[in-house]
Amino acid sequence: MPVDKSLIHLSLVPGIGPRTIQQLLQEFESADKILSLTLDDIDSGKLSVDPNLLRRIVYEKEKISVDQELELIQENDCQVVTCGDSSYPVLLRDILDPPPVLYFKGEIPPEAIPYLSIVGAREPTDNAKKICYELASQSANKGMTIVSGATNGVDETAHRGAIDAQGKTVAIMACGLSQVHLCENQNLITEIMENGTVVSEFPMSAKTKVMNFVQRNRLVSGLSKDTILVESTDRSGSLITARFALEQERNVFILDGANSSSRTSLVTHRLISRGARLVDSAEEVLESLPNYSVSQYQNLSVPLVDSDQFETEDQPVPNSKPKTKQSDTAITKPSQQASETPDTTSSQEKMILSAIDNGDESGIHIDQISRATGLPVHTIAGILTMMELQGRVVQLPGMNFLCQSDN
Repeated sequence: MPVDKSLIHLSLVPGIGPRTIQQLLQEFESADKILSLTLDDIDSGKLSVDPNLLRRIVYEKEKISVDQELELIQENDCQVVTCGDSSYPVLLRDILDPPPVLYFKGEIPPEAIPYLSIVGAREPTDNAKKICYELASQSANKGMTIVSGATNGVDETAHRGAIDAQGKTVAIMACGLSQVHLCENQNLITEIMENGTVVSEFPMSAKTKVMNFVQRNRLVSGLSKDTILVESTDRSGSLITARFALEQERNVFILDGANSSSRTSLVTHRLISRGARLVDSAEEVLESLPNYSVSQYQNLSVPLVDSDQFETEDQPVPNSKPKTKQSDTAITKPSQQASETPDTTSSQEKMILSAIDNGDESGIHIDQISRATGLPVHTIAGILTMMELQGRVVQLPGMNFLCQSDN
């Protein structure tokens, strides 16, 4: 299958994220047409897209070596699939901002085998690790592919359970695939490549950044119909994954048997109010999932696809309406537990809260928050998710936000 070289090239342009690329493709039909635009085309006034965005593409595309990116893909024995390919993961097409380019290394499990995402704390309790391992290994024995993020704690335990059960597992990385040798759990990642695949939406040489973890979390949930939250705290990144799963209209299970009530009661309450299901054991989760068997799939061939740096700072395209899920979330007063939590508000949180405070009673849209703060949309989305689950902000229909009232 030929590689869409133009789309890879476009995805490497700084300041353009998945949503903007998706909107540009809707307007111009192909990345090749976008890259073919000239300054005369832009200055003609005949295009409905923000001319400043298009000018940036014209200027920046000349600084980018797409051939160097393709060489890195080949040198690292990786493969790439773009959103226009038939082999692009079907479930990812349905999420809000599907990545236009995905990089793979390893053997790609067929989508006919269901994927199950397992997420949780980086420092789980011994009980949580035991339940997580049991859940992952039993699910892998049933023929499921285990998806997680390859970081310490619940992630590595989930991958290990799948590998020990001789099942398949997928790790979603927060860096480019030429940089995985710098990641924690390097030995585990090597094993994952031998028992499944590592996946990234970031260019091959992209370094790990904090904001990348937020961005990749939507892929952890987006690849699966079911996401399991094994254990979490009020500020855990796994909450973002669970929230993304709910917004993607996927099933979310909270393993209460793995949780300390003092650590997760507020989180559990808020996620359940948004549609998550509370379960007490790995067995209860497995009973709720399809009864697949490895033998059912043992004769399936595994399709391999042919062989970027998304700066996550999406620039909104005028007259384009992103897909959003409206919510009937009730506005409730934060619990006493939340109000007694010490003030650990980060500088980014303070910037976001200030932007929301400057909005009106109908709320402020996430794109407006991005423009006011200069923060990427994906970073803001993750921070807002945490603050919403903590009862500090409220999401209204249409991705608009208000600060939570104390009254």
